[in-house]
Amino acid sequence: MRSLRLTIKASLRAISFAVFVTAPACPYAQDQFLGKYTGNFITTTRTSGGTPRSFGLELIIEGVENGVVKAALAFHGINCFGNYPMEGKLNGDQLQLRATRKGGLGGDCQIELTGTVEGNKIVGRLADGSPVQLSK
Repeated sequence: MRSLRLTIKASLRAISFAVFVTAPACPYAQDQFLGKYTGNFITTTRTSGGTPRSFGLELIIEGVENGVVKAALAFHGINCFGNYPMEGKLNGDQLQLRATRKGGLGGDCQIELTGTVEGNKIVGRLADGSPVQLSK
């Protein structure tokens, strides 16, 4: 009987360890993270004469698997306008995304976004330092 108890305890420990190791790094349900976020980023352009201007963004988080995020980003109203497939990482509430291809008028825009997921918001910066705020 003692051998059976030890076997059951060992099995339960192994199952608990497997659940802990395979649990997502995200502190909230990943399906809540999925979806469409809209917002803007603020930057200065040569045509604005150095005056900060706001431009629209739309980010669609398509999926998260093992911490790898797949998304699509649409820029509005700037030379790098267009749609960008994105891929990156979600580690806890920290999000890092990078376009998988260049875009824009000259095909030379490389988009990167880093930020913090705060409930239904993503607050962060583009690679050039422009602040970004998105919400569902």
